Amino acid sequence: IESFRCEVSHFDPATEGRNTLLATIWLNANSYLIEKREVYLEGQGPINTHFADYRYVKNLPFAFQIENYQDEQLLAHVRLEKVQINPGTLDLFFELR
Repeated sequence: IESFRCEVSHFDPATEGRNTLLATIWLNANSYLIEKREVYLEGQGPINTHFADYRYVKNLPFAFQIENYQDEQLLAHVRLEKVQINPGTLDLFFELR
């Protein structure tokens, strides 16, 4: 298995079943990091987002390259150069106790 496919749907309590598919997410089978996300918009084609070049910053993974496509057309290409996590905020606010 190269990746896991996860489907995100609206849950309809009246029928106790899936109703509307909202998104599909592919997770890398080894790292569990998101490789691809497909978001379904009503009345439009899906928006596909590809995540790559993961780097760890303070033990948290960040995709430094993100691309968005719709109908195979590139909408946006984001390349991060640097990530700062909560600059100016003390780490103790985020420690589990």
